[in-house]
Amino acid sequence: MKQQSMDNNMVLCVTGNGRSGTSLVASFLDRAGIAMGIEMRGPGKGCRFGFYEDTGFLEFQKAVLKRNRSGLYFPWKPVEINDTERRQAASLIAERNEKWQQWGWKDPRSTLFLPFWGEILPQAKFLIMYRNPEEVVTSVYRQMHRYYRYFRPDLAPRSWLHYNRMALGFYREHPGRVAFLDVGDLKRQPERTINALSHFLGVAIDPAAFHDVYRSQEMSAHNIKIYKEPFISTCLRISIKLMGDDMAALFTELNSASVLNYSQERSMDHGDMGEAKD
Repeated sequence: MKQQSMDNNMVLCVTGNGRSGTSLVASFLDRAGIAMGIEMRGPGKGCRFGFYEDTGFLEFQKAVLKRNRSGLYFPWKPVEINDTERRQAASLIAERNEKWQQWGWKDPRSTLFLPFWGEILPQAKFLIMYRNPEEVVTSVYRQMHRYYRYFRPDLAPRSWLHYNRMALGFYREHPGRVAFLDVGDLKRQPERTINALSHFLGVAIDPAAFHDVYRSQEMSAHNIKIYKEPFISTCLRISIKLMGDDMAALFTELNSASVLNYSQERSMDHGDMGEAKD
């Protein structure tokens, strides 16, 4: 298939494992002048201020995953795109290219589509949000359907590993087009982080846009030792026992690929992270 022409457009895909701050970042980028969608998904459980997901891209990716018998919590199968779906994707891109010079979309599911989007959008950039795995897994347990939470508690840590391994693999294959952002860095040092993000995108971003949308209460950390749902705390402890070493090692790799390009490893400081939007 012919690659989509973009002329001078700046296109950004914001993705990453769910519950890693993707909605927060999409909302502030939209406020800063990078249009994140034509029709947005409204507020819902876990994102009471809105998911900031372009429903065109969202419904397209959900339909493709359903056809591939894959999904948000079951991302193991490779995503195959047929010719009809390629034409649908090209139409989504063309409509937004015509409407905006700077635009993007956000959806955690896009991580599963990275090779596809990288192919048909050769000039697009990809911002991968990530976050302390203990915080992500805890937040995912809260959002999951009870059946999955109680009978498949392995899905949350396994999907975190899968999403971030896929993202790191894509990052290595496409140097310069992919950056990782720890939502905690945006919380702790917004000006420095936004300046680094501006440099990566080649677009001036006013830090005031972040302060307009950021609400500290939306990123309040949970203490698993006193968490109100003991079952979730138990699941998290089991996850750490079974997959904690793998998650810690992967978290270190993600830190090394941060948009801030930290040279030193940062520990998994649970108390310093927070409850982020999806």
